[in-house]
Amino acid sequence: MKINLNQGTQAWLEYRREKFNASETPDIMGVGFNKPYQLAQIKFGGVEQYQSRAMADGIKYEPLIRQKIEIDTGLKFEPCVIQSDDDPRFSASLDGYNEKENLIIEIKFSKNEAFQIHEKGEPSINYYYQIQHQLMVTGAKKCLFVAGYIDNGFQLEYKSCEVLPEPKIWDKIQKAWIDFENDYKNEIIDAEFMDISTELSELNEKAKEIEAKIKELKDRALIKANGRECKVANITIYKTTRKGGYDYAKFIKDQKIEIPSGYKKADSDFWAVRINS
Repeated sequence: MKINLNQGTQAWLEYRREKFNASETPDIMGVGFNKPYQLAQIKFGGVEQYQSRAMADGIKYEPLIRQKIEIDTGLKFEPCVIQSDDDPRFSASLDGYNEKENLIIEIKFSKNEAFQIHEKGEPSINYYYQIQHQLMVTGAKKCLFVAGYIDNGFQLEYKSCEVLPEPKIWDKIQKAWIDFENDYKNEIIDAEFMDISTELSELNEKAKEIEAKIKELKDRALIKANGRECKVANITIYKTTRKGGYDYAKFIKDQKIEIPSGYKKADSDFWAVRINS
């Protein structure tokens, strides 16, 4: 069933929060750009979806790529939103649908994906799950997967391949979405925890920039010193020698020595915080 919504509008965004969307399926299958808990924060916790440069480029080039496809195939493809007749929780926002031919298209702007199509004749696994979700929702007979890119002559080109329905994959997608909703929808998202997470992420990005700049300046200082120990203002250039040692673990392994249990340290648990880049 077609839904009367324009993609990119606020109404469309609100609609998507309540649906199992094709573009999110790679996330819940563990091969997307977000971890499942990150997707849960977006869908159920009010966290804004980050728009990467690649996503912005995709929005920019999608109409141009679709126009080239329509000229080359002689078919018209209408962007639209489709909701499953079998289960209205499942939805797909299509880059193009030709109802007469029962054919859908999925468009990406990615030189890497164009190379993947050229070399393998199929999409990467994350886009494959997205396409299978679309085929499941629409009942289309196939999807034309298209990856656009700018060639060495600064012209917009594309590579394409056909993807056929795989109902066995649909079963996996449906189960994964139901498990995702059961695991995350009713989980209480602590506002203070979210603030801590956001601030840590921002500080981590700044720290990485600072560390990269420090390394760059140290490398430049070593080049300027040209193999001499010296002191210039607040920095000192000096030579260090790392003493050799014994690789006891390798020795024990190579000699097939079994260490008595009295010398084995007991396992211990600890908690840590990992900042996901």
